[in-house]
This record gives sequence, structure tokens and C-alpha cells, in this order.
Amino acid sequence: MSLVQNHTSLFPSFSTSSLSLRKVVGICALCYGVSQGVSWLMSLKRKRIAQKIHNDSLEFRKNHKAKIMSTKIGSTNLSKEKIEEILNASVVQLKEMLKNNEVTCEDLVNIFTERAITIGIDLELLTDVNYQEAITLAKQYDQMIKENPSIVDKKPLFGIPISIKDCIDQKGFPSSIGVYNRVHAIKDKEGLIMHLIRESGAIPFIRTNVPQFAFSYESQNKLYGKVKNPWDVKKMSGGSSGGEAAAIAARVSPIGLGTDIAGSIRTPSGMTGIYGFKPTSGRIPIQGGTYYSPILAGKTIIRTTSGPMGKSVEDLVLLMKAVTNVEYIQNLPPSLQDIYEVIKPFDEKSYNDHNTKLRIGYYKTLSYFDSTLCNQRAVEEAAEALRKAGHEVIEIDFPFAKELTKHFYIHSSCDQIEGYQEIIGDEDFGEEFTNVVNCSKWSKVKRAGICKLLRLLGENRVADTVEWGYKLSAPEYLRNCDSILKYRQKVISFFQEHKIQAIISPCFSHPAVAHDMFRESTINSIYNLIWNVVNFPSGVVPVTQVRKDEQHYTNSRVKDKFSKLLDSRMRQNTEGMPVGVQITCLPHRDELCLNVMKQLDDQIQFYQNHSFPM
Repeated sequence: MSLVQNHTSLFPSFSTSSLSLRKVVGICALCYGVSQGVSWLMSLKRKRIAQKIHNDSLEFRKNHKAKIMSTKIGSTNLSKEKIEEILNASVVQLKEMLKNNEVTCEDLVNIFTERAITIGIDLELLTDVNYQEAITLAKQYDQMIKENPSIVDKKPLFGIPISIKDCIDQKGFPSSIGVYNRVHAIKDKEGLIMHLIRESGAIPFIRTNVPQFAFSYESQNKLYGKVKNPWDVKKMSGGSSGGEAAAIAARVSPIGLGTDIAGSIRTPSGMTGIYGFKPTSGRIPIQGGTYYSPILAGKTIIRTTSGPMGKSVEDLVLLMKAVTNVEYIQNLPPSLQDIYEVIKPFDEKSYNDHNTKLRIGYYKTLSYFDSTLCNQRAVEEAAEALRKAGHEVIEIDFPFAKELTKHFYIHSSCDQIEGYQEIIGDEDFGEEFTNVVNCSKWSKVKRAGICKLLRLLGENRVADTVEWGYKLSAPEYLRNCDSILKYRQKVISFFQEHKIQAIISPCFSHPAVAHDMFRESTINSIYNLIWNVVNFPSGVVPVTQVRKDEQHYTNSRVKDKFSKLLDSRMRQNTEGMPVGVQITCLPHRDELCLNVMKQLDDQIQFYQNHSFPM
């Protein structure tokens, strides 16, 4: 047999006995049609499941709200004037009332829970009420105070009701993070952070609302609703600790525990006029925060941290002392100790040292995303207040904001929302994530084309967020982690070169504005998230309110979609909304950060000149 003949026998051409080209095309078309049909049926099935989950979520919300409102609260014999005094009081003042027998722990639980199931429900800041356990603890603690009044001083939060953010595990309750398939997953144990809260004598009495996944600067979800700002219910309360912030500002809770990975304590604190502190991640235990998913748990270069939220800096300090109780931690089993974190006792000396004169830097705005005029004025007032306290305060230019924001976006988007998909299952993402979800589906080619078009249209910042949101390979992810580590050293060197111990800056790019802004603009968080990237402690102090002539954003040096949107929102009756500033110090200088916050607050005394909004 010849080579040609052999080749032909091995690879025969289509003959009259073979399938015709027409038949082949027909079979291919049939297969394609079947595959498209199957895809359509699967898509229809997913939509039906998602719709069912949506309907079930709304039904759950209605029934859960009715259940909370039906809670039977005990009465108190205190006068209306005394109740008002209690609602206005800081934790430090409430402890004095307990010691002086002016009020009981039972009174406190009843007063704040009553407010929670009325005003708290209206503001949609609640996820759960823990009344039965709280009132039982209160009665026990009242008896302990009767037998030994000094116990109030021995334990930092003894007898004080405390609210807990939904994403912190608490026995007997779900940590839903606004996702339906988690609302029936009741926790049967607690982590170290809740053990420390209980050891401090605090009484957990409510749990507070968060965004879906607890990852947005606005707190809303289908299960518990959209958290309203007590200063103006048409405005957002911030996120993701928006329920906590609203609870404290509305005098529903005297103190609360939040978490922060991109400004989640500081953003809502600034928007609702309260005090909030993000410790250095690792400064206090992180064990006890709820588990999200394998992918999200594996992102460890930028870590979350729990932190205090309250009505005064002194209250934040009390909660910090509670969660840095080293003596208690050391007596726990290793599995509960958060053994990879070395927790240090709270440094009273560093916090109370008001004699050392500091050199403090400040910046009012960032070139990549200007802050509003009211936020800039708040920084100026804070700088002047600290000068009056005897410190040297200098204006600085912070040069790393855009790059730090870029690395945060790349880190957060590296899995193309697969980590959130693991959590959510068949449930739909909230409407606020529409653009994020759509962008995650784009190919590299499509993403590059859209970025080029956006830049031609002058939308460079929109293009940046699209460009930074791609899925990373393992080497790309590790290179981004390396860049973050290098920037941390650069920012430490920046403090050193300028010989500064702290920085004053805006606590967000703008005050609270009308709801539903996150969907259109996520980069507003630049003023907060940069400090999460470098892991510096940072806290918020209320300073002032928006003035009538500051209800605009025409001062923005960049004119694009983001600036037009914010200008529109600032013009929607923002006068009177609270405005805070952010104090930031070097890693593990948490007590110094709180010290500067306290000295600033002593000068400003926001709540000596303003009333609580509700």
C-alpha cells in the first residue's frame, strides 16, 4: 500500500456513505439549541429560586419585626426626667448612677430595650433583641451591687447594656450579615470577644443591622431593612456598623461593639455624630467575628478588627479595657485565647499623658477625591483646638492615598466576588451591588475596552475602579500583598520624616447624604480604607454640623460622574448633619490615638453644645 493510500485509509474524507455537510451542520445546530435551552431552563430555575428567597426574606422581615415588637418589657418607677437623664448619660455617668443607687441594672435594661423596640424598629437598626437573658443578668447584677457596690468599679462595664453588631457571633442568635440562608443558623457558642464582653460585666441586650455581607458604607438588606439616620431619616447612617451608630445616636444603646475593615466603624460614627475607634488589627482579639467563607477567610493581608462605639472617648476606653483583659485571657483554654495574637493590657499611662506636647499633622482633603467643605472646616477646627491644647499642629500633604486605594480595590476584588457567592448561594445580590456584580462578569478584553472608553469620556476615576476590579492569579495576588507591605513601611517613614505622632483628617469624604449612594459611587471611602490597608489605629470625634452655605460639592477639583452625584446629594437638605474628624496614629499606638481624641473632645465638647437628635 502506498503512503497516499495509507493516509487516505487512516483519515477518510466524507463520502456518499458518510454524513453530509448539511447533516453535520444540522446536528451542531441541534446541540447548540439544546445547550441554549438547558441554559435557559437553568436560568429560569435560578430566577424562580431567587424570587422565592426574596419572598421568604420579606415574610421573615414582617414576622421578625412583629416578634420583636411583641416583647414584654418590665416597667420602671423612675420619673420621665430621670429617664431622660439616663438616656443622655455616658457609660461613665451611668456607672456613677449605679454606684449611688440612683438607678438599677434592671432599670437600664428596661429603659433601653423599650426604646429599642419602638424607635429602634422605626429606624430599622435592629436584628434581634436579647431581653430575657439581659433582664435575668440585670437582676443578678443588682443583687451583686447590693452586696458589694465596689464591683461597679472593678469591672469596666458592670451592669451596662451593650449592643452587638450582627457579624459578631453570639450564642442563641444568627450572624446573618444580611443574607437569608444564614438567618436560621443559630450560634451555639461564642468566641473570645464575647467572652471578654461578658467578663467585663456588660449586658448584651440587642443586635444591630448591617449591609448585605457587612460590606458597604450604607447599611441595608432585605431581612431587616434600611438603617435610617437619627439626625434625618432620609439620610444614610453609614456602614457597615450603621445599625450600631444609629442605635447610639438615637439613644437606643449606651455603647456598642462594631467591626471595621474599610471604615465600618468610623464612617457611620462620623455620619451619626458619635465616637468610634478602629484599633490596630491584632491589638484586641478578633476571635468571635463570624465566619464568612473560605475565600474571604483566606484574605489576611488586610484584616478586620472589632472596636468600640459610644457617646464619649471615656466610654470607648472602658470597652477597650474590657477587651484587653489579659489576666482573664490567660486563664482560658488555648482554643479560646486567640493564641496567635499577643494581646497587651491597656496602657493607662500613655492614654492619660496630657503633658507631653505632640507634633500633629493634618490634611483637609485629598487630590484624588476632595472632601466637602464642611469636612475641611471640621479638620481646621480640630487643628486649632489641638493647638489651643498646647500641641504643634502642621499642615501636610499625604501622597499615598490613591495607591493605597488602588491596592485595597485590587485586594477586595481579587476573587471576582466568588467569596460572596459562596455565602449567598441562590439569593440575589442587593441592588446596591448591581454595578459590582455586572463588572465582575466582564472579560479582560471587555474591561480594557470599557476603561479606554471611560477615559476618553473624562471618567478616569470610574475607569480606575473598573480597572482595579479584575480577578488575580496567585502570583498577582502575592505581588499586591507585597506592595501593601511596602506601602506600610512608606507611611511609617512618612510619620518619621515629618516628626509627627498623629494625623487629623476627614473621617469620610462627605457627611451623611440621601440613601442609595453606594451603588453609584464606592470610592468615597478613600479617607477611611487607606488606614485599614496600612493597619494604623484610627478614631472619630464629632466636631461640627453642616452649614447652610456648605450644601454643595462645587469645590471638587475633579469634574466627573462621582462629583456630580455628590454635589446633587449635598444639595438635598444636608444642613445640620453632624461632621466629625479622624485621628490616626502609628500601629499599636492605640492609647496615644485615644489620648489625642480625648484632648480634642475636651476642647470641642460637641454634646455640650448640641443635643442628641432623638
